[in-house]
Amino acid sequence: MTHPVDSPLPDDLATAHRQIRDQAEELRKQQLLIERMQHQLAQLLRERYGKKSEKLDPAQMLFFTNASEEVPQVDLLVAPEAAEIPATARSHGRKKLPATLPRVPKIHVLDEEARACPCCGKQRKEIGQETREQLDYKPASLHVVEHIRLKYACEDCQAHVATAPRLPEPIERGLPGTGLLA
Repeated sequence: MTHPVDSPLPDDLATAHRQIRDQAEELRKQQLLIERMQHQLAQLLRERYGKKSEKLDPAQMLFFTNASEEVPQVDLLVAPEAAEIPATARSHGRKKLPATLPRVPKIHVLDEEARACPCCGKQRKEIGQETREQLDYKPASLHVVEHIRLKYACEDCQAHVATAPRLPEPIERGLPGTGLLA
């Protein structure tokens, strides 16, 4: 196709109308080509940078099969994701530390003055304990430090429960210990 500037304008009206129609048709074809290429580019960009979590459910393929074709049986009642995820994976909060890691118990005890009952002054007896796990690191190994704080209560009053104080932590309510952070 020659550029319109290169060719002289026709003198008669019929030739000018034909040339305008040809150019309009060529312009329409070029516009369709541009739109098709823009659509392809958008699809490629969506495929490359779009969401990756969209997966095809095998049950959706049933919509595109003819009645004469053999259709694989798919259980529509059970979602594939629900069957594969164990119940513990759906729970909230922090996961438990693995039982395979070695445990180092550290028992925190109240001193004698703090064990005295504020009402009657008798020594309180141990009634239980609180356990908190903290992940710590020694060079080339991980281990779990179990901080066990003993609880005490007066045998006579059956009140005034006292617990050994918590040691300061590098991260409040966090799992890493000082060795792991260092």
